[in-house]
Amino acid sequence: MLGLRPSSLALLLSLPLAFACESSSNNADDADGGSSDGGSGGADGGDPTSDGGGPPSGGDAGGDAGVDAGPPPRSADEPTISREPVLSLGGAVIWDLAFLPDGSALFTVRGGALRKLTLGNSPASTVVANAASTGNPLAGLFAEGQSGLMGVAVDPAFATNRRIYLYFSHDAGGTKDNRVVRYRLSETDTLTDRTDIVTGISYKAAATTNGGAGSHSGGRLRFGPDGMLYLTTGDNHSATIPQNVEALGSKVLRFTTNGVAAPGNPNIGSRNLIWALGFRNPQGITFHPWYGSVFISEHGPGNDDEVTKLTAGANGGWNPNDNGQYNGYSGALMTDTMAVPTAVPPIWKHDVSNGMSPCTFLRGASWKSWDYRLAVGFLNGRKIEVLDFDDSLSSVVETKQFSDVTERVRSLVMGPDEKLYVTTDTGVIFRFRAE
Repeated sequence: MLGLRPSSLALLLSLPLAFACESSSNNADDADGGSSDGGSGGADGGDPTSDGGGPPSGGDAGGDAGVDAGPPPRSADEPTISREPVLSLGGAVIWDLAFLPDGSALFTVRGGALRKLTLGNSPASTVVANAASTGNPLAGLFAEGQSGLMGVAVDPAFATNRRIYLYFSHDAGGTKDNRVVRYRLSETDTLTDRTDIVTGISYKAAATTNGGAGSHSGGRLRFGPDGMLYLTTGDNHSATIPQNVEALGSKVLRFTTNGVAAPGNPNIGSRNLIWALGFRNPQGITFHPWYGSVFISEHGPGNDDEVTKLTAGANGGWNPNDNGQYNGYSGALMTDTMAVPTAVPPIWKHDVSNGMSPCTFLRGASWKSWDYRLAVGFLNGRKIEVLDFDDSLSSVVETKQFSDVTERVRSLVMGPDEKLYVTTDTGVIFRFRAE
């Protein structure tokens, strides 16, 4: 894969950003079930999404399309794509996956287990940590509704520091939040050196008429080309969280590996962790492999699944506030330019909500004409759309679709072998090979 070319921090901070979101429960966009298990891979009802764990690879991290001549020309030929089985855990919601430098991968089971996937002729997985065991490093983790153990990211410097990062729902003496926790993965695949680096992220602690407890926690955790961590968070079915600069829900957060505000953040809120705001429940975030531009995908309340490209300080325009009441299922627009005149319009819309969830860029010569296209997964829609952009990355010029997808797609991750890895709500991991 291509290496990132050096660029200045100022240019990096101008990168656009984009998200992917997931659906809530008990509504038309409800992509998730209600119950969840707490073990190492049993039945788990709930919420989908994922993308690779490290920083994007590829060319110019210093700006957006138009800065230079662009990525190398890709083949005009259509790839031949085949589906390959990898692993089945029998019903677990496999929420996220991130590759380690040796070609193995860590993946999260929403019910409360971190597992390691080894590939080869006979792929297999082993438990790294399980929230159901006593004295475990996941202490405080609980699974409820759409929440539990969600995003995972691997430090770009893992070869020297062996650090990984998890995003999960946490209960400390009855005070529930979502948080990011840093660990060291030992040589024997155990978690040590726990540090809770970002806490107090919004969590829906009680059911409402709009959905159950644990709804809309977002959850995609990724390293950007600038070496900072980016996290997508959800609105908790709250009328006020999306536009509240002191709440960490409905946001894209950007922070260092120590959990402090990243240099150059746009000074939104007292903690300055917010990179962009005003989102419903984004669960996909990815970076263009050449330009570093950030894209998110989020699904709407029965309408308007959206892919959006963002810049620092952008407002996605989600404002489901009707005199303090949540109107997210009664006419609220995903991008409300009346309530938020500066709202950033989506780059692509799926007019009927199919539970848009993860996204990632396809990468590698084997993908031929699909190289550098954006793959977007759907929960209720049980499909993967492939979007091709114009040279300026400002509009979608063509859409394709993977065949042979019948599962609710929770996560999409490009592997170091140029294959697209797919995790699902039924405990299945499979991959697509392009030739």
